[in-house]
Amino acid sequence: MKETLNENVSPSEKEPTPAESSGEPKTEAYDFSKEFSKRGRNEMAVEIRQLRQKYMKDIPAENERLAGERSVLSEKRGAYEQQIDAAGRNLAETTKEQNEWLAAQEELKQIKEEIEKRKSSLWYKIQRRFGGGKDVSQKETEYFQKKNEAGYFNEYRVMEAEENQKRAERTGSDMIAFYDRQIKEVEDVVIDEAWHDKAKERISEFYGKQSEIKKEFGQDQEDRDIQGNAKKHNVLFLHGIPFEAQMANTSMNNAALDTEMMTSEDKALFLAGLEPTISVSSKTLNAETAEMMPERGELIYETGLIIGNGKVMSAYGEDEGTVVESLDIKGAKSGPSSIQTNIAENIAKAVSPGERSDERMTTWNELVVRNPKATGMYIMENAKNYDAAFPRVQKLAEEMHIPVIRVSRDGKMFNLTENRETTAEEVMGNTKDFSTEEKIGFIERTKKFVKEGEHPEMAQEVQKKLDALKAEKTVADQKKDDEDKEAEVRAKLDTIKNSL
Repeated sequence: MKETLNENVSPSEKEPTPAESSGEPKTEAYDFSKEFSKRGRNEMAVEIRQLRQKYMKDIPAENERLAGERSVLSEKRGAYEQQIDAAGRNLAETTKEQNEWLAAQEELKQIKEEIEKRKSSLWYKIQRRFGGGKDVSQKETEYFQKKNEAGYFNEYRVMEAEENQKRAERTGSDMIAFYDRQIKEVEDVVIDEAWHDKAKERISEFYGKQSEIKKEFGQDQEDRDIQGNAKKHNVLFLHGIPFEAQMANTSMNNAALDTEMMTSEDKALFLAGLEPTISVSSKTLNAETAEMMPERGELIYETGLIIGNGKVMSAYGEDEGTVVESLDIKGAKSGPSSIQTNIAENIAKAVSPGERSDERMTTWNELVVRNPKATGMYIMENAKNYDAAFPRVQKLAEEMHIPVIRVSRDGKMFNLTENRETTAEEVMGNTKDFSTEEKIGFIERTKKFVKEGEHPEMAQEVQKKLDALKAEKTVADQKKDDEDKEAEVRAKLDTIKNSL
C-alpha cells in the first residue's frame, strides 16, 4: 500500500478520495458517495489517516528527499505544458496573420477591379486625351502602396503551425502523463501492510453501505414526497423565517451564507430562486394531536414559508442541527450519508407527539427537504408579534404571488389573501412554480450573500444555476420571437387572401 506526502493536511484542506488512494475502482457507489456522502467520506478519510500515521516509517526524512524529486519532476512537467501553450499561441497568431493577409488581398482585388473599370470608361479616355485622369493615377498609387504593405504571406506557415501544435499536443500529453505517474510514485512511500488491510476493510465497509443507501434511495421516492407525507400525517411542512423577532444564530449550520446581513425577505427569495435543500418543521392539523404537543409549540418561528413540494432526505424528532454542505446537500453532523434510510418510519416518528416534549432541548422537529417549492406564507394565529409581522409577510407574499395562510394551534387555516377559510388539500395543491424570469430576479438579488471568498464552490453552484436559467430564458424568448414573427406573417397572408 502507498502513502502520500503531506500527511498532516486536514480533511478540509485536502478532499479525500479514498477509493482512488486505495486502488478501488470508481463505481456507482463511489460517484453516489461524492454527491450525497461528503461528510461520511471525510470521516472515513480521518480514520484512514489515523491508521496510516500509526504505521508510518521514517516519513519526515523521506518526505524531504521525495519533495525535492517531486519539485524537479513538476518543473519538467511544467515545461511541456508551456510548449503546448506556446504552440497553441503560435498557431493562433499565424492564423490571424493569414486572415489579415487574405483580407488585404481581397481589398487589393477590389481596388484593381475599380481601376480597370475606370480605365475602360469613355470618360477616362477623354480625360487622358486632355491630360486628365489623375483620380485613376491616385488609385493606382494607393493600390501599389497597399500591396507593399500587405507583403507576402507563405500559406504553408499555417500548415506548419498546425502540425507543430498537434506534435506538441501529442508529445506533451504523453510526457505530462508520464511525469504525473512519476510524481505519484515519488509522493508514495511503502508502509506497513497492516495499514493496507485495515484501510481496505474500512473502505469496503463504507462503499458497501453506500450501495445499500443508493439502492433504498432509488426505491423509496414515494415515501419521501412532501405532499404525500403532509396528507398521510395530516400536517403542514413549514420553513420558519422570523419577520419581527430575533432570528437564532444558525450561521454555523450554513457558513457559506452571510445570514447576518440577509433580511427575512432575502432568505425567502433565495429559497424561491435556487430551491436549495432546507430544513422544515411539521405543524399538526389535527386538533386532538395538537393538544398533545409541547406547550412551547411545534415551531421555532411563527412565520415563514409553507413547503408544498420536495423530497424528505432525513427526519428527526427534534432539531438535529444539520449542516449545509452545498446548495443541494444538507445533513447531520456525522453519519455515512446525508440520505437517511428507513425514511417512512423516521418521518412518522418525527411528526408524532411521542417524539416531542418540553423536556427536550427543542420542541420542534427537523426534516431536511431537497428541491423545496413554496405554496404560501404562513403566520400563526397566536404569533406574539402578529401585528408587527403581518404587513411584511403580506408584502412579501404579494411580491412572490403566493397567499398568506393564518394557522391556528388546533390546525384550522384561513386564507388572508382571499379572506376565506381554506383546507390543507387546497393549500398543498397550489404549489407555486416560479417563472424562469422570476427565479433569475430572485437569484440576482440574493447571490451577493454567498461568501464567495470563503466558499467558492457554493458561489460557483449559484452562478451555474443562474447561467442555466438565463440560457433557458434566451431560448424561450427566441422561440416566442419566432412564433410572433410567424404569426405576423400569417396575419399578412390572411389579409392578402381576404383582399383578393
